[in-house]
Formats: sequence, C-alpha cells, structure tokens
Amino acid sequence: MPSKLYFAGLFANLSIGCWTGGFALSGNTDVGDILGVQLDWGDKQNYYNTILSTCAVLGMMLGAIFSKMILVYGRRKIILILNIFITLITVPYFFTSDYTVLCITRTLLGFFGSVIINASATIIGESIPVEYQSVIGTAINTGIVSGIFITVTFGLLLPEKDDIAAA
Repeated sequence: MPSKLYFAGLFANLSIGCWTGGFALSGNTDVGDILGVQLDWGDKQNYYNTILSTCAVLGMMLGAIFSKMILVYGRRKIILILNIFITLITVPYFFTSDYTVLCITRTLLGFFGSVIINASATIIGESIPVEYQSVIGTAINTGIVSGIFITVTFGLLLPEKDDIAAA
C-alpha cells in the first residue's frame, strides 16, 4: 500500500499544475479593466481583453496537441519540470506592463497547464491503485476550479476601474 505522503505529494503536484490551467483561463476576468487603464487601451479594451483570453486558450490547445512529450520524457518528470517553469513564468506575468509579455506568458501558462493536466490524468490511471483513483482523480478538477476561484477572489480585492482612473 502506498504511503500517505506519496498521495499528498502527488496531489500537491497535480493540483498546482492544474491550478495553472484554471488561472490561465480566468486570469483576465477581473484585471481587464485595470489593464485597460494602466496600458491605456482606450476604446480598444474589449479587443485586447479578447486577445489575452485567446492566448490562454491557444496555449491550452497547443499543450493538448504537443502532449506527446509526456511519453518521451515521463509523466512525473514532466509534471515536476513544468511546475518549475510555471513558477518562473508567473514572475514576469505579474510584474510586467508590456502587452506582448502578457500575451506570451499567458500562452505559456496555458500550454504548461494543459500538458500537466494530460500528464496528471495519465499518471493517475497508471500508478494509483484502483480503490484510490476516484479520490486522487479529483485533483485535476479541484486544481482547475481552485485556480478560477483564487483568481476571482483576488479580483474582489482589486480597485474599481473608476478608482484607478482617478489616481
């Protein structure tokens, strides 16, 4: 019987990677107005917000297409390596004021999240005993929904569009 520590570590790795998928998809929901003011998008704000959201979806689609790397490098190794890349990519994502960097980092976050989601489903099916698969299998959905929830929760703490324009 696998140890509880193994399950905890696996659950944490899967949730962090899958959290990125949810974060990438919903990351622009609450900050779109603030980015519009800070980057001076003017009346093209809807256009830029749509492009940013499309970058995440494009990254997730590319991640699903190129998930064959899971077979080449191994599931566990891919999950661990991409979690490191996710950590490195989030730094410029949070601290940039350049629209191109936002698009690139959002695409990469979607790509990495998608590959991890695919690797997670594969590793759960192959390495977890059948009686625990339903419990650990929820890590994927829990991670995605948690990413969306955290993004929306932090969005509640952000100032309103009018507050930023007045500052």
